Amino acid sequence: ASTPAGAAAAAPAGVDALKTGFNTIGGDCGTCHQTYRIKKG
Repeated sequence: ASTPAGAAAAAPAGVDALKTGFNTIGGDCGTCHQTYRIKKG
């Protein structure tokens, strides 16, 4: 589950597993969101 697709497909066994999967997915999302986000100010 070290890839976003694997993290999304794997059923978490507990809170720690859920956090690990969420961090994997969120980290990949964050890179694009920062690149394409409209600049404020």
